[in-house]
Amino acid sequence: MIQRKSEKKMDIMENNGQLQLEENTGTEELEQSLPGFDKTQYGKKIPVEIGEDDQAGGEGANETDNTPALKIFCYNCNRKLDVSSFPAFSVVECPFCQTSLIVPRWFDSYLLEEIVGEGGMATVYRALDLALDREVAIKIMAVSEETDADFHTLFLEEARTAATINHQAVVAVYTCAVAEGKPYIVMEFMGGGSLEKILEEKKEPLDILQVCQWMQDIADGLDRAAKYGIIHHDIKPANIMMNMDGQVKIGDFGIAQRRVDQAGTAAGAENSWGSPFYVSPEKARDGVESFPGDIYSLGAAFYHLLTGEPPFHGYGDIEELVYVRIEKDPPPPSSLRKEIPPEVDKLVLDMMQREPEKRPSYPQIIAQLSSIIKKYRSGINMPEAIPAAKAMALPPVANETGFFPAIKDMPAEEGAAKIAGTATAEDKKLKSPGNTALLIAGCVAGAMIVFIVLFIVFRAVFSSMKG
Repeated sequence: MIQRKSEKKMDIMENNGQLQLEENTGTEELEQSLPGFDKTQYGKKIPVEIGEDDQAGGEGANETDNTPALKIFCYNCNRKLDVSSFPAFSVVECPFCQTSLIVPRWFDSYLLEEIVGEGGMATVYRALDLALDREVAIKIMAVSEETDADFHTLFLEEARTAATINHQAVVAVYTCAVAEGKPYIVMEFMGGGSLEKILEEKKEPLDILQVCQWMQDIADGLDRAAKYGIIHHDIKPANIMMNMDGQVKIGDFGIAQRRVDQAGTAAGAENSWGSPFYVSPEKARDGVESFPGDIYSLGAAFYHLLTGEPPFHGYGDIEELVYVRIEKDPPPPSSLRKEIPPEVDKLVLDMMQREPEKRPSYPQIIAQLSSIIKKYRSGINMPEAIPAAKAMALPPVANETGFFPAIKDMPAEEGAAKIAGTATAEDKKLKSPGNTALLIAGCVAGAMIVFIVLFIVFRAVFSSMKG
């Protein structure tokens, strides 16, 4: 959902598939849900056709530059429309079926379709890669008179850095280049949005086991990055993205720390405090951090996703918020959400230890999260306060040998009780010591009766044969 203001109100007329504008005075605020972005519309891309007559200087081409004409197909009725004369990112209606369409913008060989993220140094667009016919995300650096060639190089190094990791929990980088004087990075498009967005939109606490699974995946990706000597420097829920399949990945291996390295002072580090809720104590104190700094930030993001509040959220002044972590530990997550298991509580606080050397390593974090997930999914010692019925959609409950079909196929209420480790009425009957003893005695008595009957029958048959 975006809002754009146009200085001229536009009415659309159709003339043999050619869209034309009638100009009216006034200002119109364009607010539309864009196709291909939200989950209900995802996949309804606007295909583009570029023929031989559509090249620079041809019919319908932009007269002011060398960009080709822009002819799109309505995804609803598949009619071809020429939108070359429309402002980029304005929303128009197809004259044939009244479907709302976003007017894309040429950028190099890509079509920018909408803004999906904005920051101080770059803007991220959802775009169409025409060569491979796929949705991508393009991060374009904001260029001003103050930015220099060295900073352009640092920006492109972000792409090369992330591309070397090649891990399923790291957003894939496809290429990088410079167009229109602006460096840009082409990345995997994560249609599910960021965990920060999911946290804001969800009106109840996130499921604890789901958050643990997310953190395990991200820790695995950061562990791979660490093996290549790569530090992220800006881990937060806004940089943990989800694709349309529900898989989370860490993105934006940013250049904030590189800016600090250039400044060379702790004072210059203040410019990199774009995420004061997650910054490590050593970065707040000295302006630099190593791999344990990422672990602290991951613990702070873990804290936020579990409780709905970032650590040290009660401090209003940003400078106080940043420096308080040098002197204090955050309160346990369970103080804000009592159903958080003690193992999770301890792991988060260990990750947020003020001394870097006291924090666990990535393999230790992954192992502990794996143990926690396995323990509570199997229903062992599940704290009664964890509301299994309110859990988000999780993968099927499984153990080392595979799925539990008895749980997967039973009614929802009974399955939830099994997962939560609580006993149903039928379970209590089966688990009662008295009922178990009666069951064993009945089996023994039945076996004896069968044996006696068979003995009598065989003896009678044998006697008749002998007679």
